Amino acid sequence: GITEQSSSEKKIENSAEHFNKNMLLNKIEGDEEVYLDLVETTLIKVPEYITMLYKSIEEMDAVKIKNRAHALKGTALTMCLNKLAKLSEEIEEESSKTEEEVFKIYRKIEIEWELIKKLF
Repeated sequence: GITEQSSSEKKIENSAEHFNKNMLLNKIEGDEEVYLDLVETTLIKVPEYITMLYKSIEEMDAVKIKNRAHALKGTALTMCLNKLAKLSEEIEEESSKTEEEVFKIYRKIEIEWELIKKLF
């Protein structure tokens, strides 16, 4: 059957792959205040994690890359940002790859974050 979608959900195909709002709301029992607090915190924390990850990649510090990708993945999983979690895990697991390979995944993380911000 055809499911109803709000106009904001129609703009980004498979939006739940990027941000599964229903899953998050289920986790927090539909508490709108908690939801808004989580989104506010995420809008502050994720850019910090992304910046720190970038610096670690520039330094090609495999341990820092792995730790910062892990922190980003944790926030992404908590917030049901499924694709961001997957990309973070790719970097976390492949922190020993070449700088170019890691930067390619990092670029996807940046693009994904820009998309997620439109879904909150």
